[in-house]
Amino acid sequence: KIVLLNPMAQIIQDARYVFVWDGSVTVWTKIHSLWMFIPLLIVAVTVMVAVTYFKSRSHTFAEDI
Repeated sequence: KIVLLNPMAQIIQDARYVFVWDGSVTVWTKIHSLWMFIPLLIVAVTVMVAVTYFKSRSHTFAEDI
């Protein structure tokens, strides 16, 4: 609220409201469905690598410690 005491703050807020609102078309709205799967893909790849590494090294865990 203190920042809004600056006279330029309201002008910036009004310009932001004009250019960016809920109905604005952004890149995120266009590719949102594709970007949802990237974290899932990263987790799946990490799990597969971890399971493969575990299976290849599990017989020597006791000797490594």
